Amino acid sequence: MKLYTIPACPFVHRVLLTCHVRQIGEAQVRNIPIALDQPPAALLAINPSGSVPTLEVEPGAGFHESLIIMEFLDGVTAPGPRIYGNSPLEIAKTKVLWETINNQVLMPITAAIYSGGNINVLRAANEKLKNAWTWFDRLLNQHQTPFLGGQGLNAADIALAPFLNRLYFANKVQPAIEIPRELTPAFQYMQRIVTVCKKTGLFPDDSSMYQSALHFLTPHPLFNEVQNAPRTLLESPQSAVAQAGEQLSKWSVDFDGKGDCLKATFEFTSHADAVQKITWLHDAQEICDHHTSFTLKDFSAIDITLVTHEPRWGVTSKDICMAKLIQCYFTKGQLSE
Repeated sequence: MKLYTIPACPFVHRVLLTCHVRQIGEAQVRNIPIALDQPPAALLAINPSGSVPTLEVEPGAGFHESLIIMEFLDGVTAPGPRIYGNSPLEIAKTKVLWETINNQVLMPITAAIYSGGNINVLRAANEKLKNAWTWFDRLLNQHQTPFLGGQGLNAADIALAPFLNRLYFANKVQPAIEIPRELTPAFQYMQRIVTVCKKTGLFPDDSSMYQSALHFLTPHPLFNEVQNAPRTLLESPQSAVAQAGEQLSKWSVDFDGKGDCLKATFEFTSHADAVQKITWLHDAQEICDHHTSFTLKDFSAIDITLVTHEPRWGVTSKDICMAKLIQCYFTKGQLSE
């Protein structure tokens, strides 16, 4: 069998940890690192999305999704202990345990470590993490063992481990991220998980983990452009819009009685699309500390105006950068790499 991977993916690490615990070696599952932007044809044949991890069981046959691969590998013949259990009842209990941990703990962890400099997302994640650690302390007190699997890792430990490991490094990048209080069961569990991850040799080194955490906690470069742009009024905003070309194709310069301003209209594909983009706009304004004026049209479209009030009314370089940011997201649904 072949396992298609990339080095820094937590979902890949779930599968690699499974192989480590079950003592499944390269003779059974061969690790094939790939470049996500150039997935091999053999991977695409069984997983057209090109995502990892993907397990090729035989040429032209296989599947993706880390939890499904973990469960499949738990059924192969190997000398290591099973990670889900040895009976239908044990397997069911492990799956229920994981579903609960996923909802209670993993979801706020991922929101925090992938917050991308969004203070609103991080604030909401932290509130949920406070409750999550209290709940997790109670769970660990019930188990009274180093891991949820007892003395060793089970499927729930393995599914959570790569994200706890990332949380550890994310907190070093952004200390505001809520981690368990020292000496609590959750804190001690996290320390044990981080130690295990390091000892396996399956994870990138500490420096790489830190840089990965930094990448996912840092605002997109377009946010930085807005933050760093000067508030100096432009003498000719029309020229700036024309010079930007396609990046500002939705925007026009208008005069509203006080001075120049930038205006654009964006249409929504659905009510859900409108809610998502309005929420994003709210967060983007907080990240950039630069605000817009907008009017909704029955959630079918939005009129946005950008203008600087001080020291004089008009369009600044910061408005131009904010307009580029907004157009990129509202037209593509995401920010380009």
